[in-house]
Amino acid sequence: MVTLMLFIGITDETILLDVFEFVKAYALLKDEVAFLKNAIANNREYSSPQGHDPITLLFDNSFHVGSVTSFPEYLLYNLETDPDERYAYDHVIIKMNLKNAVPPFNTIGKLEVVWTPLSSDDETKHDAGAVEDVDGPDDLVGKPWTYKLEIKQALGLPMITDLAYCQYEFLGEIFTTESVEQNTRNPAFNYAHIHHIPCVTPEFVQYLQSHRLEFQLFINPYILDPPKDAISTSNDAIVRNLGGTVQVKVPYQELDAKVHALEASQAKLVDEIAYLRQIFKAATGADAPEFASNSIAGPPPNDATSTPRHKLERVNPGTRS
Repeated sequence: MVTLMLFIGITDETILLDVFEFVKAYALLKDEVAFLKNAIANNREYSSPQGHDPITLLFDNSFHVGSVTSFPEYLLYNLETDPDERYAYDHVIIKMNLKNAVPPFNTIGKLEVVWTPLSSDDETKHDAGAVEDVDGPDDLVGKPWTYKLEIKQALGLPMITDLAYCQYEFLGEIFTTESVEQNTRNPAFNYAHIHHIPCVTPEFVQYLQSHRLEFQLFINPYILDPPKDAISTSNDAIVRNLGGTVQVKVPYQELDAKVHALEASQAKLVDEIAYLRQIFKAATGADAPEFASNSIAGPPPNDATSTPRHKLERVNPGTRS
C-alpha cells in the first residue's frame, strides 16, 4: 500500500496519508477552487465550509503512525520472555519499540503492553497460585489457556495527538482499544481484554510459535497552529492568487488623518483668498470679482481693470507672515 507523507514546515508537523484519502481531499479542494473562481468572476461572496479547509481535510484524519511487533511464543511458558523485558510479580510488562509505519522504519516511541496469565477466564476467580507451570509447549495441549492483555499507553511520540487508538489481530480477529482524545505525546489507553482458549490444540501451539503479533497505533494529530482566517472571497490573498482584483483597503486611521490634513489645507486656502481680496480692494478701491472657474483658462475681458505690480507693492499694508 502506498502512503504519502505530508509535512508542515512552520510547525514541523508530519502526517501519513493513504493515497485514497489524499485523492479524495484533492478532489474536494479542486471543487472549492472552482467555486471561488466563479464567485470572483461574478462579483459574488463565497466562503468554503470549515470542513473543506486544506488543514482540516488533510490533517483531521486518523492514520497509521507506527507498529510494534512481538513474538508470542513465550506465552506458551508463562513468563518466559526475552532478557530486555522486565517482570512485575505474576505478569509481564513489555515496553516495545514503536516503529515508523514508513521508511526508514525508525523507532518513534514505545508501547507499554502487559500480559498476565490467569487461572480462569473470569478474572474475579483468578488464583495466581493455580496457574500451572509449563515445561514444554505440548504440555498445554488439551488444557485451557487464559491470558489477560493490557495496552497501557504509548510513550514519547514525535507528535501531539488529538485522538489515538491501538489495533491488533489475534487468531484472525481484530481487536481495537477505545479512541482516546488526549492532547499529549503519551496517550493512555488502559485497554484490557482476556483471551481464553478452553482447550488448547496443536494448531494453537503452532500459532503462538510461528505467528507475529503486531500492534498498530493510529492517531489524529493535534494541529498546533490552526488557520485563523477563512477561505473566502473576502480574503485578499485568496482572491489575488486566483487571479482576481483586490480592492485596496485603506485603514480608518489613515483616512482620518488625510481628512484632517485636507481640512487644515482648506482653512489655509480660505485665509489666503481672504487676504488676496483685501489686497485687491486696497489697490483698486473695489471689491474683488467673484471667482469663476471658466475665467482661469480664458483671457481677461477687455474692460477688466489691470493694476501694475509696483502699484500693488506700494499699497500693500504689510507683509504676510
